[in-house]
Amino acid sequence: MTRARAFAVALGAVAVATAIGFGLQALPPSAALWFLLFVPPVLVAALVGGFLPAMVATVLGALSAEYFFRRPYFTLRTLGEDTYPLALYLGIGLGIAVLAGRLARARGDVQRRQLEFETLFRLTPVGIGVATDPECRNIAVNPAFAEMLRIDTRDNASLSALDPRDRPPVVIRKDGVELAPEDLPLQMAARLGTEVKNVELEVVHPDGTTITLYEYAAPLFDDEGRVRGAVGAFLDITELKRAEDRLRRLAQENEHLYREAQEANRLKDEFLATLSHELRTPLNALLGWIQLLNSGQLSPEKRDRALAAIERSAQLQSQLTSDLLDVSGVITGKLRLHLEPTMVTGIVDSVMEALRPAAESKGVNCAYRVDASRALLLDPARIQQILNNLVANAIKFTPRGGSIDVDVRIDDEDLVIRVSDTGVGLSPAFLPYVFERFRQADSGTTRAYGGLGLGLSIVKQLAERHGGHVAAESAGENQGATFTVRIPARPARSASEREERAVAGGQ
Repeated sequence: MTRARAFAVALGAVAVATAIGFGLQALPPSAALWFLLFVPPVLVAALVGGFLPAMVATVLGALSAEYFFRRPYFTLRTLGEDTYPLALYLGIGLGIAVLAGRLARARGDVQRRQLEFETLFRLTPVGIGVATDPECRNIAVNPAFAEMLRIDTRDNASLSALDPRDRPPVVIRKDGVELAPEDLPLQMAARLGTEVKNVELEVVHPDGTTITLYEYAAPLFDDEGRVRGAVGAFLDITELKRAEDRLRRLAQENEHLYREAQEANRLKDEFLATLSHELRTPLNALLGWIQLLNSGQLSPEKRDRALAAIERSAQLQSQLTSDLLDVSGVITGKLRLHLEPTMVTGIVDSVMEALRPAAESKGVNCAYRVDASRALLLDPARIQQILNNLVANAIKFTPRGGSIDVDVRIDDEDLVIRVSDTGVGLSPAFLPYVFERFRQADSGTTRAYGGLGLGLSIVKQLAERHGGHVAAESAGENQGATFTVRIPARPARSASEREERAVAGGQ
C-alpha cells in the first residue's frame, strides 16, 4: 500500500471512531473511555501503514477526544484533571507505532527475501523441485527442472501423483533399471527424513532421448519437527558423462595404439634379425664355395656340387631381394599391374613343374586341378607369384609324407585359387595375423623354418590389387591349412579395354 493510502486509512479510522463517540455521548463521562475509543484506529493505521500513520492516528485521536468528548466541549486543553488518561493513550499509541514500524520493516525484509528466493528459483540453471506434502504427490519445479522433464512450470512433476495423467511422461532409471516412484530421491528423503546425496539417475523421454541427472534431496520439517515435504536439486550432467565416455574411449584407443606401436617395434626388431640371418646364410655358402673354387683343389665332381650350391644360394638371395622390393612397392604405392589376356592353365603347369623337385625332395605329394579354359584379364607374372608363394609355403610347412592339393577354377565369375596342405597348420591365436607383413608363427633366428615372413603378405596385396581377396583356414596346429584366393574373372575382350584396365590396376 502506498504512503498516501496509509495516511488516508488512518484518517478514516479516526473519523469512524469519532462518529462512534458521538453515539456514546449519552453514557456517563469518562476521559479514559474516550481515549480508549481511539486505540482501534491507531491499531488499524499501524497495521496498514506502519509507524508514521500510527502516530498520526494517535495525535488525531487525542485531539478528537479532547475537543469533542471532554468537557467543556469543543475546547482543547493541554493540562487538567484528566491528563493521566491522555498520557496513557499517547503512550499506548507510541508503543503501537513503534511495534508497527518494526513489524513493517520485518515484513518488508520477508517480502524482499521472498522475491529474491523466487528470482533465484526462477533463474538458477540448476533444476529445483519442492514437494509440499510428506508423500511428495505434488512437486513444484523451476524452469530449469521443467525443461529437463519437458513439462510446464505449472505442471505437477511428481511420479507419485494420485492421478497417472498428472505425472510427467518420463521413465527414471538407475544403472539401466527402472525405479519405482517411492525410490526416487525426493520421496526417499521425505520418507526417511534424511538427506539423499550423490545420486545419478537417467531420465528417459518418450522419444528415447536420455539425460543424466546428478541429484541431491533433503527433507523439510514443520515447527513440530515432522516431515512436511522435501526439496531437491538436479544438475544435468549429460554432456559431462558423454565427455567422460569420450575420454575413456580415447584412453582405450591410445592404449591400443601404444600396444600396436610396441608390437610393431617388436616385429621390426624381429624382422631385422631375421633379415640379417636370412641374408647371411646364403652369403656364407656363396663365399665358402667360391673360396674352395679359387683354391683349385676341388675335383670335377665337387666343382659341379659347388656350382650347384652357388646357384641355389644366388636364387635364394634373388628371392629375398624380390620379396623386399615387392613389399617396398606396396608400401610406397609403386607396385603396378600389367594386365593382359592370360591363360591360367599354363601358369599353373609352369609353377607346379618348377616346384616339383622341392616337393619330391621332402617326400611331399602334390596334386593339382585346373578348370579355367578361357582367357582372363590378369597380370600373369603376379598370378604366377601368388600361386608360387602359396605352393612353396605349403611345401615348406608340410612334413615328409604329407600332401598338398591345388585347385584352380572359375567359380561364380571369380578365379579361385585354393591351396590345401596337411602340414603344421595355424594356431587360432595366429590365424588373424597370418597375412600381416613380417608376421611369423615361429619367429627369431632359431626357428625351424626360414624366410622373411613376407610371402603371404605379398599374396594378399597382389590379390587385392586385382580386386580380389585372400582367406586362410586351419583347424589348429598340426591340422593343416587352406589358403583361398578369389579374383574377379574379367574376360579379355579388346585391346582398348585391356589398356584401360591396366591403367586402373596400376593405380
